[in-house]
Amino acid sequence: MANVEFDVREFENFCNKVRELDGKADTTRVLEAGTNQLAALYVREAKKRTPVGKRGSVKAFMGRDKNGKAIYLTYHYNTQQTRNSWRVDAAKITGTTATAKVYNTSRYASFVDEGHRQEVGRYVPMLGTPIGGVVHGARLKKPWVEGLHMTDAAESVVDRNAGRILDRVVRGYLRELDK
Repeated sequence: MANVEFDVREFENFCNKVRELDGKADTTRVLEAGTNQLAALYVREAKKRTPVGKRGSVKAFMGRDKNGKAIYLTYHYNTQQTRNSWRVDAAKITGTTATAKVYNTSRYASFVDEGHRQEVGRYVPMLGTPIGGVVHGARLKKPWVEGLHMTDAAESVVDRNAGRILDRVVRGYLRELDK
């Protein structure tokens, strides 16, 4: 049989410091910091999965005028708009729940994320292969375009890493407490 002895003074000091902080605003600060870090991770992952194409312009063939001369319309596009439109509101604490609202301000982001239907056979001047630098358009062929589910993927990454991130925030808080 062995005798095991250990000093509990450090643990008692730690418990006393935690009791001192109980009910103070410092715990809400830690909760807000953890929530903000989780929201930042969500946005980072959602941005990584948001599609980006080229920026520029394309000439689309629109038809011919009464003299038989071709009419072209120039479309300018910036496909980074959806990626750059991710926003986060600051964390708010209500009772025992902390929330941070994450959203995309691009009006078509939900269609890219969740998918959308389209009218088969509809002519779209911007689609098609450029011939001589001019896009001659194409007709839609599929009734449904599958979404990219970037928010679902970002949510699963946050779920997998939430424990580790919150643990790091709490440990940093406890290091401050130990000073």
